[in-house]
Amino acid sequence: MPLSNEEKQKINEEEKIRAKAQNKYKSRPLVLAFVIVIIVILIVIGLSSTKNNTNETSTSNQEENSNQQVEEVATEFVEIFSLSGDGNRDSESFNTTGGNIKMVAITSGSTAVGSYSSISLESESDEYLSGARLSISTDGSESGNGETIIRNVDAGSYYISVISGIDWEVTVYELK
Repeated sequence: MPLSNEEKQKINEEEKIRAKAQNKYKSRPLVLAFVIVIIVILIVIGLSSTKNNTNETSTSNQEENSNQQVEEVATEFVEIFSLSGDGNRDSESFNTTGGNIKMVAITSGSTAVGSYSSISLESESDEYLSGARLSISTDGSESGNGETIIRNVDAGSYYISVISGIDWEVTVYELK
């Protein structure tokens, strides 16, 4: 038996309602996905700002600690020994309280094509000192100079050993 117009209209309305409901439920996963993405972004931003605050605090603490350490550490080199002469020579002994030692040397007086001078800090106890040697080469009659810092030197007795064919001056400083 054929459906009346009224029944067809009723069926059409029911189908429209079902279609709307289905469309409504189809868009829910998109909305849910969008909400999840927003939440994840907010969490990442929150963690990032917490990490930045932690880094700022950590950097600030490190700067404060560094400033405190700088205040506690020796700040200037003080002259403890000086020697001048010409030719090869070993100095008399001098004492150091240890730490960092700076050696400064100046050479002059060459009339030849050039010159070479070697100046070294030597331990009376024959202890090897890394970096405790200066080599100064000059061209013609020009003056030469050199400087080195010897780190973590033990307290004790030391001397300067110079090998040179020209005039030289050596000054030794200790970090105090």
